[in-house]
Parts: sequence; structure tokens; C-alpha cells
Amino acid sequence: MLVQKLNSQPALPDQIRQQLAAITGQAIDPTTEIRLPFYTDYGRNIRLGKGVFINNGATFTDMGGIDIHDVPDNTVVAGCPARMIKKIGKDD
Repeated sequence: MLVQKLNSQPALPDQIRQQLAAITGQAIDPTTEIRLPFYTDYGRNIRLGKGVFINNGATFTDMGGIDIHDVPDNTVVAGCPARMIKKIGKDD
């Protein structure tokens, strides 16, 4: 129902982030930009970091979790939320 509300009316970027925060259950950084329409089957397993851009028509199937944010160079991460597993060098 929240996703339908998000997509059913024109909204300013701050309003979109507020509605997406209600869907995900967490604050959305002001540097994150979402273009509507946006679709998700669940929403509570989506984690977005700073500076994320989601283009119009994106569909997130997040029952297993989606974690989008910057990680340091040469780093292996896994899980949701993503956690650093190890640093890698150029020989790895």
C-alpha cells in the first residue's frame, strides 16, 4: 500500500525520501535520489547509503535483502547489511 501511495501522486525529492523511509523503516540520506515509479515486494530489507541514485521503473525484490552503499576500494563485503570480509591486494 505504501509503494502504491508513493507512485500515485507527484512528489518532491524530500517527500519521496520520506515515503521511502516509511517503506524501508530507516532514514534515507538527503543525497539519495529516487525517480518514480519505484517498486518493491517487501521494502524492509532495503538499505541505501549516501549518494544512491535509483532510476525510474526500478523494481527491488528484497526478501533476501538489498544493501547499496559505498565500500572501501579493494574490499570484499557480504551479507545484508553488508559487512567487510577481507581486504584484497592486486595479486588476489
